[in-house]
Amino acid sequence: MDVTEEDYPLAQPRAEQFDMLVRELMPKIRKFSPHLSDIEVLRAAARMAEYRLDDERTLMWGPW
Repeated sequence: MDVTEEDYPLAQPRAEQFDMLVRELMPKIRKFSPHLSDIEVLRAAARMAEYRLDDERTLMWGPW
């Protein structure tokens, strides 16, 4: 079964947002944790970007 962009129309903008967050977070992580290897910095940035996107997705406005 092939998955196409039509199956998940929000996937591409979300992937681009994820990539942007990872690129934004990497220098910040490097600054505060200079002892980490490049791959560890990338992994930490990816985890943080995932958490941030998950938080944004579950954000609720108004009364519950």
